[in-house]
Amino acid sequence: MLRPRMKNVAFDLAPELADDAAPVFVRCEDLRLEQVFINLIGNALDAVASCDRPRIVVELEPRADTIEIVVRDNGPGIPADALPRLFEPFFTTKEMGQGLGLGLAISSAIARDYGGSLAARNREAPIVADGPEGGTQHDADQSHGAEFVLTLRRA
Repeated sequence: MLRPRMKNVAFDLAPELADDAAPVFVRCEDLRLEQVFINLIGNALDAVASCDRPRIVVELEPRADTIEIVVRDNGPGIPADALPRLFEPFFTTKEMGQGLGLGLAISSAIARDYGGSLAARNREAPIVADGPEGGTQHDADQSHGAEFVLTLRRA
């Protein structure tokens, strides 16, 4: 469904999620989990649309009782004033007519329905020691994208 939009995007998929890898089991109905992935990757595609070198990374981070699936992009990041409202129904940062503001609210509800969670944050800028102070304002102002962390219980 998203493949046509991904043709010019570097897409790194966790080896654990590749077609030939051993299955990873979480407590979530497969179609509802697919809905969450379509939303998170679709939003990441929207975020990187204006990037010179668009990149999306999906990583799997196993924990003792849970699995964290991280969807990361190198887009402009999430505006600070939008972060607290991001999972509210009908809240959107997109242009009028580009979205209803339901995707993240539904995805968050799906995660909660199965004992999990969905969180969003901007990626931290790495510190670059290119000056006597250990970095410049330009370094601090650079966007490093956003990441969404879907946490689900192991099955």
